[in-house]
Amino acid sequence: MSFIVRKLAFSAVAVLLLSAGGALAQTVAPPPAQSGVPAPAILPPGPGRDTLMQVCSQCHSPDIVATQRHSADGWHNIIVTMIGRGAMGTDDQFDQIENYLTNAFPPDVKATPAAPSTKE
Repeated sequence: MSFIVRKLAFSAVAVLLLSAGGALAQTVAPPPAQSGVPAPAILPPGPGRDTLMQVCSQCHSPDIVATQRHSADGWHNIIVTMIGRGAMGTDDQFDQIENYLTNAFPPDVKATPAAPSTKE
């Protein structure tokens, strides 16, 4: 599904949540403490990283994403929120950023406990 179609689908939800007291905005973590490490050293290399640096640094430090882990839908929702707050970019740029974030910062996967042994 293209970004623009997904953006439209989530835009209505984002508007409702933002108008209801900013509930969706609370899913975006505050900036991490100043570490003195430039964002390029924090963000892993990959397609879309430079686009993220260019687009997202207009409003905040791009290294803010290094402290977060989300599913593809979670990252999409955050991007839609940022667009609602005035983030400027093309659909292609937002697609690149979403793909980068989804691959570089996936949700934490907890280890699944081993199944009990069936030996008797």
